[in-house]
Amino acid sequence: MQTFPHDPALLLCSNISIERFSQIAHQEPCQPQPTELKNGIFPLRKQGKHSRSFHEQHYFKKIATGEFIRRKWLSYSPTEDKLYCMVCIQFGTTDGKSNQLARCGSNDWRHISFKLDNHESSPNHLQSEVRKVMYLSNQRVDLKSLQNSNTKVAENREIVKVILEVLLYLARQNSSFRGHDESWLSKNQGNFLELIKLFAKHNALLSSHIATLEFAEKKKSIDFFI
Repeated sequence: MQTFPHDPALLLCSNISIERFSQIAHQEPCQPQPTELKNGIFPLRKQGKHSRSFHEQHYFKKIATGEFIRRKWLSYSPTEDKLYCMVCIQFGTTDGKSNQLARCGSNDWRHISFKLDNHESSPNHLQSEVRKVMYLSNQRVDLKSLQNSNTKVAENREIVKVILEVLLYLARQNSSFRGHDESWLSKNQGNFLELIKLFAKHNALLSSHIATLEFAEKKKSIDFFI
């Protein structure tokens, strides 16, 4: 059986150097194939009435076009037989680092598809992805800058810039801003919100911000009916 230096279980350490932090951020995720493991299979474990194991198909996500894209945030630990989100471990906020996939990993193979889909669409994970992109783009030169309060100010400033551009565009076109139904369930929220969502498709910061707002709005609606 091969050894895996980038096994996430071996990388979980809060007191690593800045150099080591950078090395981990740049390396590929640990995604071994079953042939690389002991006995040539992922370990089986009893879950419910059946024995289940991880499957390498979870390294990929199927998108609307029918294509499969690699989940580069996902790492499998051969030593623990668990999945981890290295992006949230390294770049997550306090809430992001408290998620199961960042804190202790998961081997709940019975519900793993739901867990992965739910995690990668969560506001905390999206924010971690944004932070990693900015770090790798050298917009943040060291680990300390990730914890600096000015980080949030800079992110908010970029979001406000996009919002102002949308406002100015609508004003110049003398177009209406609001829609008849601006709730998160609406399929047409009006010119302003629809343009913001369009810009968000090409702006990771704005996309993360919108996801956070929608998550809060959905939670408010759910709490109202409970």
